Amino acid sequence: MTNQEIFDRVWNHFIVENNSVSALNNGCPQYKDEAGNKCTIGILIPDELYRPAMEGLSYDSVLCRWPKVLHTIVGEDNVVDLLSTLQGIHDYAAWQHETSLNTISSKQELVEVAKNFNLSIPKKV
Repeated sequence: MTNQEIFDRVWNHFIVENNSVSALNNGCPQYKDEAGNKCTIGILIPDELYRPAMEGLSYDSVLCRWPKVLHTIVGEDNVVDLLSTLQGIHDYAAWQHETSLNTISSKQELVEVAKNFNLSIPKKV
């Protein structure tokens, strides 16, 4: 995936569709929680590649241990900085007990990410 494709998916999932952020488990956001909510990395992991054993691991550990996930997410662009930044926004919202990234502050942060990474805000889903 390119940086723009990743950003589009995150923006559409959390802002346009207003999906909830994943719940915390022992202080750690989950890739996929019991209600089916996902974090920013979790929405990039195809359901058929998701494994409960991924929970509690950092995203870079997941990418190392599950090469198919790595090849699905990491394409031509170097996406590590973008993934880290987007996950940080999600995790902060979860730690603040927010259920959505569709808040003024989170939306402003995502707009800033788009500027910093030379990305455009998606116009539609």
